[in-house]
Amino acid sequence: MDRRRHSDRSPRARAVPVLNRDVAVATVMIALLIAAVLASKSPTVDFATTSSVTVQPGDTLWSLASAHPVRGLDTAQCASAIASLNQMSGSALIAGSVVHVPSSVSPGAAVAMR
Repeated sequence: MDRRRHSDRSPRARAVPVLNRDVAVATVMIALLIAAVLASKSPTVDFATTSSVTVQPGDTLWSLASAHPVRGLDTAQCASAIASLNQMSGSALIAGSVVHVPSSVSPGAAVAMR
């Protein structure tokens, strides 16, 4: 058996894959940290009151916002508020589901949304 084959590997040659893995892990951690910071900076609006509405067939965020207007918000802002209140990533609504709609905003909140 030839022993030189195993002795030719230096400790540095074996450390390279570990270093690459550490760099990859650090890169992912930094990306997650940046995503968390950006998510925490999204504007929030404090709604003084909300009500629950059962989604009917054919309802859209726009139709719900139009049917449940909030003083100080236009329809687009109200639709955005409904999506935010219900932690929706898209605009799809499922008939029969219950969503929260804003009834009123706290003082100064409408100004913050503009």
